[in-house]
Amino acid sequence: MNPSLVAPIHRRTFLRGAGAAIALPLLESMMPRRALGASVDSPRSPVRLVFIHTESGMWMDRFTPKTTGAGYALTPTLEPLAAFREDFSVCSGLFHEAAFKRNSCGRHCQDTTCFLTGADLGAVPGVPTRNTVSVDQVAVRHLGERTRFPHLHFSAGGISSMVYSENGTPIPAETNPATAFQRLFSDQSPAARTEAKRRLALNRSVLDDVLGSVRDLDRRIGSQDRSRLDEYLTNVREVERRTQVADRWLDQAAPAAPAGARVPSSGGNRTDRIRALMDVAALALQTDQTRVVTLQIGGMSCQYPEIGASDGYHNYTHHDYKADKIALMQKVDRHRMAHLAHFLGRLKEVREGDRSLLFQSAIVYGSGMGQTHEGKDLPNLILGHGGGRWKPGRHVDFKGKPLAGLFLSMLDAAGVEVKQFADAAERVNV
Repeated sequence: MNPSLVAPIHRRTFLRGAGAAIALPLLESMMPRRALGASVDSPRSPVRLVFIHTESGMWMDRFTPKTTGAGYALTPTLEPLAAFREDFSVCSGLFHEAAFKRNSCGRHCQDTTCFLTGADLGAVPGVPTRNTVSVDQVAVRHLGERTRFPHLHFSAGGISSMVYSENGTPIPAETNPATAFQRLFSDQSPAARTEAKRRLALNRSVLDDVLGSVRDLDRRIGSQDRSRLDEYLTNVREVERRTQVADRWLDQAAPAAPAGARVPSSGGNRTDRIRALMDVAALALQTDQTRVVTLQIGGMSCQYPEIGASDGYHNYTHHDYKADKIALMQKVDRHRMAHLAHFLGRLKEVREGDRSLLFQSAIVYGSGMGQTHEGKDLPNLILGHGGGRWKPGRHVDFKGKPLAGLFLSMLDAAGVEVKQFADAAERVNV
């Protein structure tokens, strides 16, 4: 069917059923006829902001490329991102100086607490610690009313929040992938929540309850949109399955440990849980239910027994230059990059017009702490193309510029205009 002959569908159309409300991705049928084939900078293709944090730094020798510019060699830690080499830049030489001034909070607290705020926690006389607003919430001031959810905050669990309100109060994260999925794709009325519980008890998919809406929509859209819708719904079903698997694992008690072995602090597989949360986040961005996502994937105590790293990550950072601990720290750093590659793959396979969702995203991944527990030379990546405003594929040494300057560049990409954030008034060139 010719798209020009199809009646436009509203961007906020939902597939509805008993207890279900499934948002749709961007389809050609949702675009005004004059906008078909329009520039990627069209208002129909907003830039999404994603902030991903991993606590306690990284092993910098295996993270930082030896040369700058476009021709750098991928380091061992970055190798899982090889397929996305032209979609990200390595940022070295960024500082978080104000955030790491001495105060009663301590170095480890400052990493997570100040990663997105850049705040000097001891700046107020007579007050031991006081935080300020995080950059994601600055974005929410400008973008929050445009989407169903002003902001979505996910965490793998066991980590203090990195998201802070206007008055410096921590905002809790969602840690359960299944709960996060239901929040996105279920009607939130009391009756609908009851129906959603019944559906789960019967092991039914949320898609089973919207089949009537799907058939009705099929009659109203063209063949290209129909193919895109089928691909999207297949992905929704797979993400739902993965979140339910991760949820079941959370309910399983840890097995008894063999003699001499370490027992993980909680049941379940951390890798599966993180990737399930990433899948839900990707769906939320694809359906434009939010344009601001924060995701915490690594804390000091997090363990990865599934890759042979059963001790808490923080213990590896205090390695005393013992080769076995350094090797395990590097192994976790690389494994976390594989998590990131999984997320980027989800975004890159989603099309918005002639561009990918990854192209339409501005993402930061990294830590507010350097290798030596200081706020200097921070390991960070900037990912996506910011809707065409960035030129990724490089290693850039920022030679001591504030990390907050990177956040200003992200806000600019999303059309959020602020003169200064934290200790930065100058954007960094990404």
